[in-house]
Amino acid sequence: MNNDYHRKWRSDNKDKVKSANDKFSKSEKRKEYLKEYRETDKFKEYKKDYDEKHREKAKAYDKKYREANPEKANERRMKYYYTVKGTATMLRKHDARRLGIKNSELTYQIIEMINERDKVCVYCGCELNGNMDHDHINPFKPFSEKNIVRCCSKCNKDKSRSDMVQWMNFKGYKISDKLKELYKKAYEDN
Repeated sequence: MNNDYHRKWRSDNKDKVKSANDKFSKSEKRKEYLKEYRETDKFKEYKKDYDEKHREKAKAYDKKYREANPEKANERRMKYYYTVKGTATMLRKHDARRLGIKNSELTYQIIEMINERDKVCVYCGCELNGNMDHDHINPFKPFSEKNIVRCCSKCNKDKSRSDMVQWMNFKGYKISDKLKELYKKAYEDN
């Protein structure tokens, strides 16, 4: 009887119930309780189990979605790789595959800094209108703050694994002071 009364009252007064719930969820008392609860071992164990369980479900769902919608999945992936974080991820994977480097120090903050620093191709000086790549100054070291520049795709492919100074002299390009300084930093550990 008492439960029926409360159910009916809640259904008749939805605005009051929502207001009371909102007030409670924003209260300091609740925030303090949650802060203390999240520090308990019980919560940490629950969170770990929950994350492991749902990570597998999420992976399975993502795989199923990618198989059912390959065009959309590829579009999402390409959209991500054109972001600063996606570029950093792609370059770290490149180093891992080519040089066997597992823990690269390349971060998206470094990519942002490089994008601000190099507005044109550092080799030929052309505008970077969609045909932009990131290149190793020292091709035998991983990407890092000292060992990365932005250049056009044509120069990147043409330079390949050549020494930057020899290649630029061969092509007849003038080496800027900024590039000379970066070259020294990239080769200083050898």
